[in-house]
Amino acid sequence: MTIFTAITLAILSCLVICCVLFLFLIKKGVIDNQPNALAFISFILLIGFCLFFAMAVPSLIIYFVSLGVNHFLGDYVNYSSRSDLYIFSLLVSALALVYMLILMAVIKGLSIFLRIPNWITYIFEFAVAWIAVYFSIEYVTNSHLSNVSIFQGGELLLSFFITFLFLGCDILFSNLDEISREKLG
Repeated sequence: MTIFTAITLAILSCLVICCVLFLFLIKKGVIDNQPNALAFISFILLIGFCLFFAMAVPSLIIYFVSLGVNHFLGDYVNYSSRSDLYIFSLLVSALALVYMLILMAVIKGLSIFLRIPNWITYIFEFAVAWIAVYFSIEYVTNSHLSNVSIFQGGELLLSFFITFLFLGCDILFSNLDEISREKLG
């Protein structure tokens, strides 16, 4: 499978998921009036491409982290071509996104309900994100969905680097949001 085919399939699957979700919301009555065709298509395209970018940006991070781990720390990740590595990154990103959405919602809900301090919540978020990334990498490499193999504990190393990068970006953007809210009012 080429990179173009993988990206096209990812975009189409995101659009189908959004279409099904939108039709489900209409059927359940969450959306009162059914919009006209142009608004329906625009909404599907908007949410579909947002969902695709939610998968594509982390997959690029996973791709570059995998290349960096191989370059600086040795050959932990073996791949036949860079397109195989990107397809691996896209699959891991999609699985980790699903895992993280579910697990982070549970962690955020528990931290709000139990009034856990922020620093403990960050520790739980790191553990949950690492578990999601690690099991995503394990599943993709063990099920032979892509032509990538990881050796000598490379799953642990790769998942730690990816998780540190993801959570570092999350903490940075959360703090930037708080600073901008304080400046505005």
